[in-house]
Amino acid sequence: MTNFDYLKKEPKFDTFSDVAIVAEKILYIDPTSCILNCRRAMDFAIKWMYSVDDSLHMPYQNNLISLMRAEKFQDIIGEDLMKRMDFIRKMGNSATHSGKRIREDQAILCLENLQIFFDFVCYCYADKYEEHTYDKDLLTKEEPSPQRSIVHEVDLETLIAENASLKKELTARREAQAETYVPKPLELTEYETRKLYIDAMLLDAGWIKNILFLADRMSLVTQAKRAFVNHYPSLSVTNLCEEKDNYHAHCVFSTYQTMMNCIDSVKEENQKLFTSGHFDLVI
Repeated sequence: MTNFDYLKKEPKFDTFSDVAIVAEKILYIDPTSCILNCRRAMDFAIKWMYSVDDSLHMPYQNNLISLMRAEKFQDIIGEDLMKRMDFIRKMGNSATHSGKRIREDQAILCLENLQIFFDFVCYCYADKYEEHTYDKDLLTKEEPSPQRSIVHEVDLETLIAENASLKKELTARREAQAETYVPKPLELTEYETRKLYIDAMLLDAGWIKNILFLADRMSLVTQAKRAFVNHYPSLSVTNLCEEKDNYHAHCVFSTYQTMMNCIDSVKEENQKLFTSGHFDLVI
């Protein structure tokens, strides 16, 4: 059982329900593929919306970014939900192009954001809406069956033709329902927000780069970190002399001795984290 099985109750959602189910089932097998399938499921669902909602008109291109950036689509979705969907899009881009290892927490947040988006879709278009919240206890290490891993691409023009008869009914339903939808906030700490959302934006903008700043005295380390934070407030930073467990910031500040100890002792998945290729710039 997954957090997306309820979508199968509505045959009209078959366009995107299976790929969402696959995304969750492969979370612990391959977080990168999980995120890619989250992005695909969102892409398929957005195209489905364009095919059934008379208020949505094809932009000049039918790629994901163009469909999401259309003014009427953003009006329907709202700012809060759009940020969550943009996180899925950006993480999908990162998984495809950056070559960096995708973490499970990033994939889990993609799944949770996807579920919130689908809850909105159901609220607006389902024949019978039942509220669903994301349940992390349903996450399992079950390997998906080969049948469920086969997901076909969606052609927007074909969808529009197939769903022409539904447009009037579903557009009216969405117009009546959407105004009363209550957004569902995610409960994230400030650290989690920075690590997941801000880091995703940096990746999307071409930043993953890791910087190491070394000094021989703690006072110099503290001074340098303060200066970086003042000039680059969105940059994730850590002072290893003070924050013993924060190893994944983009900019790491440390004394020589502390860094040498971390190189020897800090491991992730039984492998040393701070290898010779971890940092792109050493100061």
